[in-house]
Amino acid sequence: MLRIIRLNKHKLMRTVLVWLSSLIFILLMPVLTRAANDVDIALLLKKVGRVLVQRAASDDWSGTEVGMLFNSGDMVFAGKNSLAAVMFTDDKSLVKVRDNSSFLIKGKRENGTILKRIQVLLGQIWFKAVNMKSELIIETPSGVATIKGTEFYCRIERNGATYIFVIDGTVSFENALGKILIKRGETGYATANEAPVVDESDPSQVPSWGSEDESNHKLEIEFKDSEGNNKRLKIDY
Repeated sequence: MLRIIRLNKHKLMRTVLVWLSSLIFILLMPVLTRAANDVDIALLLKKVGRVLVQRAASDDWSGTEVGMLFNSGDMVFAGKNSLAAVMFTDDKSLVKVRDNSSFLIKGKRENGTILKRIQVLLGQIWFKAVNMKSELIIETPSGVATIKGTEFYCRIERNGATYIFVIDGTVSFENALGKILIKRGETGYATANEAPVVDESDPSQVPSWGSEDESNHKLEIEFKDSEGNNKRLKIDY
């Protein structure tokens, strides 16, 4: 009788351990999946001057180096007289920021591409993509811009006013008060309290710093895909 009770206790313990292991795996699976989908979505392609990063899980700013990989939730800052060029690892679409500007990188791998979203509160950015695999969404204090493959500049003033200068392609820009489509050679403008408007660009006001100093360089980066596999990305820029 005592032996039967001991066997039953051992069987019960094994059952409990199996159940706990399964429960832990189920609870951790979304975290592991998220980690695989949200890591290594962009990299620092070029830096001039003071460029810092604030990691998603940190309140501190730290230094950067060319080739550094970024995860969703990381924020990049370019100081005075500085520039940072960040490239997404799926389709090589490029974002540049300069002169006391910062942006928050958001993204998730899905169906072989990265769903891209960046948040800019103040400063200047330049974006260019030739073969985008998915649209890019840019959040500003004055509205949300949706890009499907283009070249444009975005300038955000201290009062939150947003200017979008389209060099090539189209940009959809909207807020709670209205929506516009900005085409090549046009400038869009909006504030949080005004509907977006679009007009023909004034050439004297359109920036040109994004395409300056386009030297030929090579860079090879190793990163993880959505399944956790190591991949190599070779870049000519």
